[in-house]
Amino acid sequence: MTDDLVERQTLATNISRALIKKWWTPAELARQSGLTRDRLSSFVRREATPTAEELQALAKALDVEAAALLAPVDPSPPDPIGDLLAKERLAELNRLQDDFEAGKITNAQMVEAMDAWEKTRRN
Repeated sequence: MTDDLVERQTLATNISRALIKKWWTPAELARQSGLTRDRLSSFVRREATPTAEELQALAKALDVEAAALLAPVDPSPPDPIGDLLAKERLAELNRLQDDFEAGKITNAQMVEAMDAWEKTRRN
């Protein structure tokens, strides 16, 4: 693998792990960082490398050092079952947000779903 591809893969993994840790959707990270969802998605899909300013914006939004987003990833997560459950919950939250933005569910339904999701987060 080229250095650029390794860097992209590392960044994508670190962003994904940070999202799970903060219980954020990619849309929330895009809002917090000031990046577009498409631009953020290009990093997660390993299609692009962020500029220094974009990396700094991501780091600030995630409350980490920019270097931490490019730091090598420990290949074995400390809690693989917990990580899997968190990823499943995050995927469900993404689906809910997409449904809300598409007008498939009402604001009240979104609030109810978010409340239920918050309860599972605490467990």
